[in-house]
Amino acid sequence: MIDTLTENIGAGGICVVLDSDFGLFEVVSLEIYLEDGLEPILCKGTIVWVVKRHPAKKTEPLRYDTGIEFQDINEQDRQRIYNLVNNILESQA
Repeated sequence: MIDTLTENIGAGGICVVLDSDFGLFEVVSLEIYLEDGLEPILCKGTIVWVVKRHPAKKTEPLRYDTGIEFQDINEQDRQRIYNLVNNILESQA
């Protein structure tokens, strides 16, 4: 299990920051905790892009922004993500 920082999330996928490049088209298992207080979302995803993040300081490690497209996610969980994102956007308007 790897804990990650989530850069962004949407109904179609998630971008996380990882310490390693796992490679394109790798299938991963996801456990996503949302701020709605419900059970975590469990699904699979496929890594569809990876971008090396250059550290601001030489002492910082390399990290990788990693885009993961959701696979095998049920519609109820996809809707939870969609609703959460929309609520955040509406509160910022």
